[in-house]
Amino acid sequence: MNKQIFCPNCGHANNADEKFCANCGQSLADVVQPTPPTENNTTSQAKTCPNCG
Repeated sequence: MNKQIFCPNCGHANNADEKFCANCGQSLADVVQPTPPTENNTTSQAKTCPNCG
């Protein structure tokens, strides 16, 4: 399965290796890839503040 990135301008799904959006031509150079969940950053391990819940 190819990884995809979404155009920040039009929302079109593009292959992650594309430099420009195939739909609108927007540069994809600055699009940040989401970080997949890992053992260290999952919400199941989130700490709760003792003062505010």
